[in-house]
Amino acid sequence: MCHFLFVGIAQRHQPLLLEQLTKAGFEAQQSRNTPISAVFPVGDVVTTVTRGGCSCGVCGQASREFDEAAERRKYEKKGWSCAKIERAILGRRPSERPEFVAFRELFARVVLAVGSGRLLAHWVSGSVETEAVGALPSCRLALDEYLARSGACNDDVIYDVQSDELG
Repeated sequence: MCHFLFVGIAQRHQPLLLEQLTKAGFEAQQSRNTPISAVFPVGDVVTTVTRGGCSCGVCGQASREFDEAAERRKYEKKGWSCAKIERAILGRRPSERPEFVAFRELFARVVLAVGSGRLLAHWVSGSVETEAVGALPSCRLALDEYLARSGACNDDVIYDVQSDELG
């Protein structure tokens, strides 16, 4: 049906997360899904983050790699002019959805302020309140790694993002 994004954060930091999400125009509510909340660490409050009823535009999926230098060489071999090459590269460069960029920057600021936060992107096939999940793998990332990956997260992996200064 749709992607949904769940953010786990220590209970004492949830007010900051909710404030930042609301200020940025996201809908945020504490998750009522017990199986999903259960895969997060004890002590985390799990928030469902949406915009427009789901998280499809908010989830950061890994994008295809784009090798600008290789593209440039390919067009140079064809004898294209510099201006034509620049236009072609601009058209091939992957673009990021504005709501994804806004969430990534917001999440990074919150993690930097509070030390850590967890993300889970999940494709919900039924109701977001009753969707069941089994045991899920987790991946610890330093904040700089999360940002180097452009905030991309695979489905059904809990990303434990740690502030560089505190991690």
